[in-house]
Amino acid sequence: MAEETIPQMRERIETLEKQLKSATSDQEGLRSENRLLKARDVFREQGYDPVHGELFANSTDGDITAEAVDEFAGKYGLVTTTPDDDGSANNEASVEDDAGDMASMSRAGSGAGSGGAAGPTGNTMTRQEYMELAKSNPAAAKEAVAAGRVQLRADNPWAR
Repeated sequence: MAEETIPQMRERIETLEKQLKSATSDQEGLRSENRLLKARDVFREQGYDPVHGELFANSTDGDITAEAVDEFAGKYGLVTTTPDDDGSANNEASVEDDAGDMASMSRAGSGAGSGGAAGPTGNTMTRQEYMELAKSNPAAAKEAVAAGRVQLRADNPWAR
């Protein structure tokens, strides 16, 4: 068996270091992908839109547990999705739709065909109450928005 020379050993060391960097990079990529898939699964199991799992995985470093997902969803106002009759997820209760509903209400019911600005009805709910209702009963929350019973901001004169 022939012995390696010093230049051959250096070349072998450099090759092994490159392989180590490549393997480490691949391992980090797989860890990241695994974390993303796990977050999506936990979000789906908890009744949230799985797309939000990507936000969770990228913004937190802790363990991906049901409790952590619920805390994250509560902190950022995510609402659960409801299954349709065919079993697919109905994303009407997503945050994007809620933002659209809230934006349409910012004119206090003065949209086309609404007959002008709605006056206070006496049973107006705060934004926090609306978010809780949206989590538990998205259909009722949409009805409250449509009826103008949600107070968007404290300085909204139509919701007092």
